[in-house]
Amino acid sequence: LTGSHEALLDAVRSGQNITIGLHEGSYEESIPLPSVALSNGIAYGVQPFHTSAAATLENQRKMFQDGSWGARWPYGVILMYASDNRHGFFRHSFTGDSIHANSELPTDPGSKGRYEYYRWIADGSQWREVCNSSSPMEAREDLVECVKKGQPIKVRFELMGITYILQSTINFVGSPVPTDVSIRSMPMMFWQEEKPNVYFCVEFTAGVSGEVSMMSRVQFVSGSDEGPRYGIQHFLVKSDVTWLTRDLA
Repeated sequence: LTGSHEALLDAVRSGQNITIGLHEGSYEESIPLPSVALSNGIAYGVQPFHTSAAATLENQRKMFQDGSWGARWPYGVILMYASDNRHGFFRHSFTGDSIHANSELPTDPGSKGRYEYYRWIADGSQWREVCNSSSPMEAREDLVECVKKGQPIKVRFELMGITYILQSTINFVGSPVPTDVSIRSMPMMFWQEEKPNVYFCVEFTAGVSGEVSMMSRVQFVSGSDEGPRYGIQHFLVKSDVTWLTRDLA
């Protein structure tokens, strides 16, 4: 993406697919960000599926080179980047065990962090708004047809001043009536501006009538030495959900 920060915000809001390019030392990284959000003029992108491993033996330096088991144990990492050059790595165990403290997303705008540059890239894809929660029945029928044809689906909605634009992982049609559509989203970080150091890893379920269900499984307190907290929390709210699709050739 070439141009201004405002162009990035417009691209995120329109549903374009976003990738971030990062440069550190002698190498560059290119990371797709399937879950994005907008808040107070800042774009946020999340890659929720990264994994890493920690050594369980203090002097172990081999990374499975000999094919043996037990040298290292895996954990998940949620990568989060902000367009004011902040970033955070949120580490969590797959089994709920305590792990070393998760990295924080600094609250200081402009904090450069570890990277020499952050390059935000939008793919220029054309997404159209099919309907929203107040659309007439004809628009909902169009959405049903888009889902049945296998077109990609995204939803956009606002919660507590933050606008989320999320890809679906599963699309549901016809329950309890034929024009009902709902989606399960990719994992996303949820936070409140008045609590900028508390983050929840959330999977959203959004319905065509505006129902938004949030299922949280991990809570992070940035800068804490206690590590993440595990458990299921569920919230159900209403929002004006806009449904986006990209027409297939």
